[in-house]
Amino acid sequence: MMALLVKSIALVLIVAFAFVLLPQRGEAQNQDCVIARLACAAAQAAADYVCETMNTWWCNLARRAADAVCDEAEAICGG
Repeated sequence: MMALLVKSIALVLIVAFAFVLLPQRGEAQNQDCVIARLACAAAQAAADYVCETMNTWWCNLARRAADAVCDEAEAICGG
């Protein structure tokens, strides 16, 4: 269980560095988009953790929440 949490945190950090250090087309300076994508990655990692440690009801709830965060990130980034 702890290994999954460590992997999730590592994934979020890797994604964070990728979005901050690697320029995206036309949005390298768009901090709102970067923050939104980080929030999406964090929500997905949290949902993965919930799905590994809790029952299906909580997993579905976490997945829906992560999907909502990622949809909002997409809207903020214009894609």
